[in-house]
Amino acid sequence: MKKVILSLLTLALVVLFIYLLYKSWMIFGWWTLTWTGIVSLLSNSVLDSLTTARSEENGIVTFNPKEWPKYISMAISLAIAYYLFSIINVPNINQGDYIFGISYLLTLTVFPLIFAFYFIIKNKNDSIVFESANFSYRDNHQTGAISYKEIAEAKMDKGIIEIKLTNAEIVSINLQGMNFNKKDQEEAFGEIAKRIA
Repeated sequence: MKKVILSLLTLALVVLFIYLLYKSWMIFGWWTLTWTGIVSLLSNSVLDSLTTARSEENGIVTFNPKEWPKYISMAISLAIAYYLFSIINVPNINQGDYIFGISYLLTLTVFPLIFAFYFIIKNKNDSIVFESANFSYRDNHQTGAISYKEIAEAKMDKGIIEIKLTNAEIVSINLQGMNFNKKDQEEAFGEIAKRIA
């Protein structure tokens, strides 16, 4: 019975996705969605690489992600959303297509941007600082400092560093929740691995 329900749900999701694509293309146009999608993907990937957090001064390595590339990326997304809105904000569009278009923009652009803005502000001052004998971290109101000598084992999975201390205590540091991009996640974990080797 579970397999039948799962199959029906999967089929329903596939049908809804195909309908979403069809309806979106009918309202906004295939070419419009293609070029706006490409611009959005390129701007997100290029600007994400500019958020790099690593800096070094007097032997102290600091990871503190930059926010301005994310703000630019959000501004580009808003500009694309406004452009798509201008396509449906015309007198000759029928009510159903207008409601679908508004729902599409709210669900896929406006709401995600609101959440992204909230998390940028929330995680603005998050950082990890590596000194000669220990490293300290700040994740919102959670802060801590760990001596390299206290670390028995360290591993990272899906942007979360899990550190097992010699006293068997486990400390988790969520780099994704600290606005770290993939490159900085790997480099920050690399700093820990290098210093406890």
